[in-house]
Amino acid sequence: MIDSIVMQLRTIPSLKLVGGAVQFEAAKDGLTALPAAFVLPSSDAADDSPWLDTLVQQRVGAEFVVIMAVRNLADAQGAAALDVLSPVRADVRDALLNWKPADTDDGCIYRNGRLVAFANGVLWWQDIYATAYTIRSTQ
Repeated sequence: MIDSIVMQLRTIPSLKLVGGAVQFEAAKDGLTALPAAFVLPSSDAADDSPWLDTLVQQRVGAEFVVIMAVRNLADAQGAAALDVLSPVRADVRDALLNWKPADTDDGCIYRNGRLVAFANGVLWWQDIYATAYTIRSTQ
């Protein structure tokens, strides 16, 4: 699922770099391509199965995080970076809302967002999205 989300975000022209967990880890040490977005799994939780005899089938709600990094050198305090962040968040939201990642049953919905950090002139922000899929027993 994460790979298909990364591929979807790579269709956004304003993003100079899109990656997963490996790229995010490398970017924390020195990010040069901005704005950037990184997709990481966050959590999942399954509903109880309605059948408890020969078949187990569960709906799983899965959340994932999109971490965005932006910079605006016009303001060392970071306020100007918010002006750069807003359209990036909007582009990500437009690409994900109601879009269905591979191997899921539902389109994505937005959950929440928050500031992660402001360091070395880079503002890091995360938005959490959710989707759902179904798992079934094979025996």
